[in-house]
Amino acid sequence: MACYLIDNKDALEVFVSEIQGISNDPPSFYIDAEGSNLGRFGTMDLLQVHVLPLHETFIVDVFTLGHAAFDTIFQGNSLRMLLQSPSIPKVIFDVRNDSDAMFHHYNIALSGVVDLQMMEYFQENRSSRNLASLRHCIEHDATLSPEEIRRWSEVKASVLHPRRDNADPKNLPSQRRPLDENLIFYAAGDVEHLPLLHRAYCQRLTEEGWQAVHIETGRRLRRSMQPSYDTESKQKGKGPYRILGPRGYKHLKAKASTPQHNANKQKAKNHFKPKESSSKATGAQKPDRNVGRNDMNSIGAPLHGLLLTGGPSGTSAQAQEVSPIAIGSIVGQLTSRKKTTMTPLRHRPTAFVKDGHAQQGGRKKRNKSRQWNRSSGANPQQTHENLLDDLDWTLCDKDCGWCGRCYNGFDFDI
Repeated sequence: MACYLIDNKDALEVFVSEIQGISNDPPSFYIDAEGSNLGRFGTMDLLQVHVLPLHETFIVDVFTLGHAAFDTIFQGNSLRMLLQSPSIPKVIFDVRNDSDAMFHHYNIALSGVVDLQMMEYFQENRSSRNLASLRHCIEHDATLSPEEIRRWSEVKASVLHPRRDNADPKNLPSQRRPLDENLIFYAAGDVEHLPLLHRAYCQRLTEEGWQAVHIETGRRLRRSMQPSYDTESKQKGKGPYRILGPRGYKHLKAKASTPQHNANKQKAKNHFKPKESSSKATGAQKPDRNVGRNDMNSIGAPLHGLLLTGGPSGTSAQAQEVSPIAIGSIVGQLTSRKKTTMTPLRHRPTAFVKDGHAQQGGRKKRNKSRQWNRSSGANPQQTHENLLDDLDWTLCDKDCGWCGRCYNGFDFDI
């Protein structure tokens, strides 16, 4: 493939004129950047653009041209417009450092980018979170012959010499002029093989994978422009958490609706559910403390029915001749039922104001109650009605029904 070095404005205008009106389906522009510690704290010295329809690679000498490399306008177009256009797709392998350098050195906000590294990462059968390098992708996925891979590796090794034992592509001799011929081939080789990778990954990506690629590429672009972006972060070698399983996202959606999945979900939900009390386990009903005036299930219901009928087997005409013994037996039943079913409250009830007495402080009132209990020798485990026998219930305005002794309820003292 032909390779051209652009290091003056005339050559740049020719390049801008040649890329006008090129179709974008499939993507026509494959881009990469080189520099010393590429990023906001380093330099951006070269910009490689491979134009697929022309089968040509253009290397823009950014170190020599400076801002003119992006702002030179020819017939209304410039390299800046190409990079920032969201309607022109541009394929880049790992866009983060390239975007960081362009934004902070030349105020270029990349748009319309497809990240090849994310295309490789979101393949359907991929499971590891480790990101693949460009060398790994070219050697395994670019469908090159062993001879082509060997020549490409030799060019890269010659550029990194004499640091071959500790090769570091971040520190390239990209600021030496004139440019070394091997460095030009090194820069061109990285973008010439990107169309092969793009074609291979397009065949392996599902619809959900494509959506994940576009979303994560947008996130990479936004993060690379933020002040908190770290070009040396250890997390850069890890990919994002994926929702794609071994058989794709559709497999997870289908699995979520299976009966076995629902049974396991319900089992896990019941594991954290509090255990039922002994009363629920045995089927016994809890004592009902809410006693209403018209509640026939209350503890006053038997006496109410007795007064209406004159007895368990009597009629309404016998209501005036109710036996005192029958009333006493019913009251005895109510008293024993009340004592057996009503349990002590966890908290002491509110102390109401007696008729003709002033309101006392809450703490002082409770202390007097404790003194009365100790002096009278009463059992500390008393029910609430024993604590409130001397209170004037006609002054209670709560009408809560928890004790059954409200003035509109049943009176136990008859």
